[in-house]
Amino acid sequence: MRLMMKKREAGELEFGIIYGTIALVAVGLARVLPLTKLAPACLFRSLTGVPCPTCGTTRALMHFSRGEMAMAISENPLFVLFLTLALLYFFVNSIAALLRLPRVVILLSSVERNLLTAAAGFSIAANWTYLVTRS
Repeated sequence: MRLMMKKREAGELEFGIIYGTIALVAVGLARVLPLTKLAPACLFRSLTGVPCPTCGTTRALMHFSRGEMAMAISENPLFVLFLTLALLYFFVNSIAALLRLPRVVILLSSVERNLLTAAAGFSIAANWTYLVTRS
């Protein structure tokens, strides 16, 4: 793995800002809207009786928006991790863009990419196992 500083090109999309904005809007909306009443029930869970890999994300988002981190993590730990990373990525990219600094780019070899993919798959399986054993 190598870290590299990349100069910003005119018109280049800033995915950190895009994804972070989506996360920031979601947290803001969760703070003011009754999402548990608006979101449909989990179809997978209704059919199988087993929670799906994303079960608990709405409740986790609502707890996160109120600063109840322990409750958010207990609802869906992997979602809280990704949400936190998206928000951090947003703030780092926003500050770098405002100050016209180069952005940090992570370069991965094909082996590292495969390891990262395997780790992501393992994380999803572990999170799902947690959700199933918790219910």
